[in-house]
Order: sequence, then C-alpha cells, then structure tokens
Amino acid sequence: MFQGYKYKFKFNASHFIDLGKPETVHTHTFHIVLYVENRKNIFVSYYEIEKYISSILANYRGKCFNDIFPFNEIIPSLENICNVIYSEIDTYCQSLELDLVKIEISDNSVSWYALSEGLLIDSTNDIYSS
Repeated sequence: MFQGYKYKFKFNASHFIDLGKPETVHTHTFHIVLYVENRKNIFVSYYEIEKYISSILANYRGKCFNDIFPFNEIIPSLENICNVIYSEIDTYCQSLELDLVKIEISDNSVSWYALSEGLLIDSTNDIYSS
C-alpha cells in the first residue's frame, strides 16, 4: 500500500530524435507525476521538496533537451528524460530519508512512461511494475 505524497508538475520543452533522417525540433508540454513516501515518519517540509523539484525542472523549461547535458550525448527520448529526472530527484529524496517510489512522465495526452522501485498499484487499481 502506498501512503505518501503525489506531486504534479508540467513544463514546456523541445527536442528532436535523430534516427538518421531529418527530424525537426518540436515542443511538448511534459507532465510529470511523482510519488514520494516518508517511511520513517520524520518531519519534512513538503514545500521545500516542491521547490527543489521545480528548480530541477527549471533547467529544462523552455529549452531544447538536445542542447542540455546529458541529452547532448544520449537520445532525448521520453524514457531517457524520465530516467535522468528520476535519478536527480531520487538522490535528493534519499538525502532527506524519503523514498521516490514512482515517477510518471508524458509528452502527450495518451501515453505515459513510468519508472518505479517495484510493483505498485495506483488509485485506479491498475498494476504497474518496474
């Protein structure tokens, strides 16, 4: 059972995927949902967490992922973007003795990419596994 906080963020950024043929830069509105659990029940200012996550996402807001490290070296796919953002936020959460249980990211209204530390059941009873 998940007991914790759910944060939602959105930002606009652009990218292109180079698959050996010309691709144009295009912009998306990225939606990110984070699930953070405080298993040790220690006091943490959740405003501070929100502020920190906003500062991470500000690095991408209004920019082209292809121009930003590490995406200037790896394909800025939705999966890679999610993995990089997860890693940054997870490191911060661990420093506060919190668990980043799951991240979901989408660049459209239909499909989402999710990354979690294990098997999770969301509020609609859909099962996700990592």
